Amino acid sequence: SKGSIKPGMFLNVNVQVEKTLEQIFIPKTAVLTLKTKHYVFIIKKGMAVKTKVALGKRKGKTILITNGLQGTEKIIALGVSQIKNQQKVDIIDLLSSVY
Repeated sequence: SKGSIKPGMFLNVNVQVEKTLEQIFIPKTAVLTLKTKHYVFIIKKGMAVKTKVALGKRKGKTILITNGLQGTEKIIALGVSQIKNQQKVDIIDLLSSVY
């Protein structure tokens, strides 16, 4: 019939795919899940601020954040179940304190 592809014919197809150049992976331990919503505590002006995020694929001990973070924020990675929104926090860089 008219417009159909028959055996031996060739077809050129253009497919647009959204490409993400930078992806944000954070430790799974940084995600607080309450019912069906997911949150990360970011640090703003010495306070823990609960921020809603959307999760993507998991990769080892990390998880992809598909929405809610820009990638430049400082986040709380451990003990998030004990943190309250707007709680004052002190920043301790665990990596530099090991060396």
